[in-house]
Formats: sequence, C-alpha cells, structure tokens
Amino acid sequence: MEENRILLAATVFPSQEQTIVALPTDEKFQGAHNYEIHPMMRFENGAAVYGEGTHAITFVKRNEDGTWQPGVQTEQLLLLLKDRHNKLNNVFPSEDHDEFIAGIDKALAALERRVRERQGRGVMGELKK
Repeated sequence: MEENRILLAATVFPSQEQTIVALPTDEKFQGAHNYEIHPMMRFENGAAVYGEGTHAITFVKRNEDGTWQPGVQTEQLLLLLKDRHNKLNNVFPSEDHDEFIAGIDKALAALERRVRERQGRGVMGELKK
C-alpha cells in the first residue's frame, strides 16, 4: 500500500491545529501502528505554537507474514504518561490530577483484561480475533 498521510481531526485544547498524522502502511489497520506528531515549540499569546518537524511514534505490530515491526506498546505510553504527570503534579499540584491518574489506571486495567482474555484463548500475539 502506498503510504498515505491521514491528518487526524483531533486537537489539543485550546488549539484548533491538527498536529497528529497517521501513516497507514496496510489496508487492514489503516495507520494504527505508525504516527507522526508535530511538536509544540512554545506557548505564546495564549496559544500553543507547533513546529514543522515531526516526532515518529511506532507501535509494535505483527505482520501478515509472521514477522514483527518493533515498537512501543500502548501500555508503555500510558505508564510513561502516568509517571510524567505524577512528577509534574509534585511541582505544580492540580485538583484534576487524581482524575487523570484514575483514567490512566482504568485504561491500563482494561488493556490487562484484554491481554488476559486473549492469553486464555491462546491467541495473544497472533493475528486472530
């Protein structure tokens, strides 16, 4: 499949600028494994200013031929975000912190249930429903 670039409609408040690009490399997953993010450069005049360059985020992927594309796991990114926000909250405490951490923990618990269910059926790591 020719690499397309799909600009996601998602934005980061308060910006209206779309800064996340999905890079589909196959028809099946439609870009769920490869992304580029335009980095925020600074906050100026009440708005985020984004750069022209991008940071790549590649997720682990099992290919149809059985090989693997090395990459990060969703859980790793969630754990990274949890660590980051705990550290930031130590410096800049926020009343919203506990809600944010609870959301991350809820997402991690859901992903663990999914993995356990797939392991129980013997399909974890396989391209099977």
